[in-house]
Amino acid sequence: MTTATPAFLRRSDAGLYVTRVSQFLASSYADPVGPSEEHRGWTLGQDGITRMFGGAPDLGAIFLFNKQRETQRICPACRRVYHVGEAIAGTNLQANSTERQEQELSGICSYPCAVVMGAAEVMGKSADELHQQDYDRIMERNPLPNGLKFFRIPHGEEKKFGGLQVIFGTKEDYEKLREEFAR
Repeated sequence: MTTATPAFLRRSDAGLYVTRVSQFLASSYADPVGPSEEHRGWTLGQDGITRMFGGAPDLGAIFLFNKQRETQRICPACRRVYHVGEAIAGTNLQANSTERQEQELSGICSYPCAVVMGAAEVMGKSADELHQQDYDRIMERNPLPNGLKFFRIPHGEEKKFGGLQVIFGTKEDYEKLREEFAR
């Protein structure tokens, strides 16, 4: 006997895909928030974080979901639901592979999805491993849905703001900030 797939999920040979993010998050299909302080810390100030995603609230919800869960992820590009370490074809990724590191960091499930998100060149790198040139290359790519991208404030300003600052916005936002900090 096969269980029917809920309306907020789509089943394919590659696995389950989320079609309605808010319904998935409210369902028993979504793993609970992880046990660590780091996971629980992402539950605070959620409204402010989702507002940073402006016209793409589903991306904001997926970002928070991925930060709050221990191993379950939703890929922000293809919306596949998976656990860290699972490859697209149902095989497992090696522990130190770039794809697995990216799954941990952002939830992007595979290299093709990193290409779609404009992050292939920085795949597997944490924010503190990226340089301004990396962000410039990302910003040169076509924008994500609704023109959103991630970028960081130029390197020289990090100390002024108390550490690395990652911003979500449009390419125009990025150019304005670069001009402002160049003064």
